[in-house]
Amino acid sequence: MDPHSHRRRHHRSDFADQRLTELARAPNKRFNINTTRLAKILATGLIILPILVILSLITRQHPSDHTVGLADARILEARSFLYLIYKLINYEALHKYCGPKTQSYNKTLKKVKSSHSSSGSAGTDCKYVVWVAFSGLGNKVLSVTAVLLYALLTNRVMLIDRGEDTVDLFYEPFPKTSWIPPLDFLITQKFNGFNMKSPESSLAKADERIGIQVRVFDTRPGPFKYVMDQILDCTLKQKLLPEVDNDESAIKSSAKPKLKAVLVTSLNSRYYGILRNMYWEYSTVTGDMVTVYQPSHEEYQQTEKSSHNGKALAEMYLLGITDVLITSSWFETMLFKAENDTTPNPACQKDESMEPCFHTPPFYDCRGKSGIDTGSMVPYVTHCRI
Repeated sequence: MDPHSHRRRHHRSDFADQRLTELARAPNKRFNINTTRLAKILATGLIILPILVILSLITRQHPSDHTVGLADARILEARSFLYLIYKLINYEALHKYCGPKTQSYNKTLKKVKSSHSSSGSAGTDCKYVVWVAFSGLGNKVLSVTAVLLYALLTNRVMLIDRGEDTVDLFYEPFPKTSWIPPLDFLITQKFNGFNMKSPESSLAKADERIGIQVRVFDTRPGPFKYVMDQILDCTLKQKLLPEVDNDESAIKSSAKPKLKAVLVTSLNSRYYGILRNMYWEYSTVTGDMVTVYQPSHEEYQQTEKSSHNGKALAEMYLLGITDVLITSSWFETMLFKAENDTTPNPACQKDESMEPCFHTPPFYDCRGKSGIDTGSMVPYVTHCRI
């Protein structure tokens, strides 16, 4: 344990208490904060205002009746505002202490890099949360607000992803430090290859996004022809993907050809390869363009590896932004479970809900002290289709 860690934390707390006392001591000067520093702390009104509202709800003590006067209400609002200022000042000190390129930041990176060795057991004072840019400006502002609030409530340092326009949109709000990690930031380095292959940008440009999640429980080495036949039978008969013109006959082009992007997630790369080559070598009968992507193929499940789980989480996110999702059974349109290596007829059907399936609470009735069928307890809880 670092013998100086308690002293540093006490110093940061004293720093915040001193700043807050200066605000509350003199009525004429209690809000006389350096304007430049305050502007940098608040960043933008759009980011801070929602945090103020949420913290007000968290810290406010509701009265037992509705007789609280206007003066009392103003006192509560002032306390909430002072609490927000206190948290921001305290965070300013924390970010200055733990921000990129500081001694504490470098120490934390070494700790993460050596976390699997005995030399990496020493604790650190700094914890981080990383914001990754996605979607339009409104979503960016909303997500930045949520992450900053999380950082304030959990005493973490917020770092933001180097997006295409992130640096231009959000200026540095904290003095003498930065919230943008260096180019050699550990997490960025670790997943840089995956991000370069990520189909997110291509999915965003498509007129329609189709996700195909292939999960095979057959213990024999794959890939399996019946699985590929089932995927093709489902996507073509359900008109999710256009058929191809194998004979190169006249193309019946639609009035406005569409760009369809297909995201395939599977431990095996062969399913992706067959689908990609089919639309690469032949034109579609509708004139639509079909592009196929697969971010990763690990060949077998490696739950014990953090990199494997990270890729799986990223692919779950990508599947979540598709317009149509085709998933293997047991888990929108759903592939039926194959029997005897044959393609079921029909190959798939549209599910009743897009909610995740087989994520259920324990099948145990605490009052009856026995197992219970949770699908029969209430009408809005039903069993998954298989």
